[in-house]
Amino acid sequence: DPICRYYRVKRFVELIETSQLHFCRADLFKDENEGLPPDEYTREICRQHPEADFNNLKGSLAQDREASFASCWYKSDAETAKMWARYGRDEDTREDGVAVVSTFGKLKAAVSSLPDRVMLGPINYSSKHFGYNVLRFITTKLPEFAWEHEIRALIWVPEWAGQSRHFDIDNNCHPKPLTPPPPHVPKGLLRHVDLAALIDTIVISPEAEASRFRYVEQLVAAHGVSIPIRQSTLGGYKLIVTDLDAILRYSEE
Repeated sequence: DPICRYYRVKRFVELIETSQLHFCRADLFKDENEGLPPDEYTREICRQHPEADFNNLKGSLAQDREASFASCWYKSDAETAKMWARYGRDEDTREDGVAVVSTFGKLKAAVSSLPDRVMLGPINYSSKHFGYNVLRFITTKLPEFAWEHEIRALIWVPEWAGQSRHFDIDNNCHPKPLTPPPPHVPKGLLRHVDLAALIDTIVISPEAEASRFRYVEQLVAAHGVSIPIRQSTLGGYKLIVTDLDAILRYSEE
């Protein structure tokens, strides 16, 4: 099945120049609840186990997710303007980006060769987490994100999970750690992959100028990578796809 990963230009350049996939630490995702069960779910656990404390459970899980590093891909047979708007450009500069197309099988082959504890599979979209398991939490998102159809490659380093940083000096418990992770826990991991074996096609954003295509073409050629490049299929509908911001606002109303 085809899968796709959308890239900001800076991250895409790093990918081509280094042949390394970036795995982001889960607590640094835009979604602050990434890797955490819904509060009501945690409260239900506390009701079932009176000895449990809500802040302690949530604070502990917030540290557990610091040991998870993810590369997020999206299962799709076709591009969508919403995905380009949300993930295919820089949020600060609004600079248009690119997407890389692969398959589940090729991504599985790429991550299976890594020396890490790696997991790969589709995200479960549910408000229920079926037990109290940190790996279930990091692979479950709320139903409102189901439109993403995410495939997640996950590197898990459980020995890096934090402990007790959600307690203050007076031993009061908080729902989040009060200090950053220790220095040995990085913000992300980089892992070498064979780009030619992983990527089927590079796709240029529908908002991009012609110069973006030439830039990507020259970048890929300069690093000796042979991968087809094409314009977004949405680029042929300029009269419709004129403003990705407007499409994103409309889709969230």
